[in-house]
Amino acid sequence: DLYISVEGPPCLGDVLQGLTHARIANPPRFTFYKSSKKMESVWSKGKEKLVIKTLCVPDKDIFLNMKDEDLFDIEQV
Repeated sequence: DLYISVEGPPCLGDVLQGLTHARIANPPRFTFYKSSKKMESVWSKGKEKLVIKTLCVPDKDIFLNMKDEDLFDIEQV
């Protein structure tokens, strides 16, 4: 069972919930906390946990030309 917790703008929550099909209820596997300061998701399955921090880039052209390594900070805890 995959559980996802998202803290950030609603669009980030929408995207991750849509990609993973994680449900809010029955059984709850998705939580969302609105934040204008963070863009972070925590993915957990069993004892494994992955924290993904996303860089907020307001300029679309810059965002589209960035490498994945520059957009995401991924940490396994």
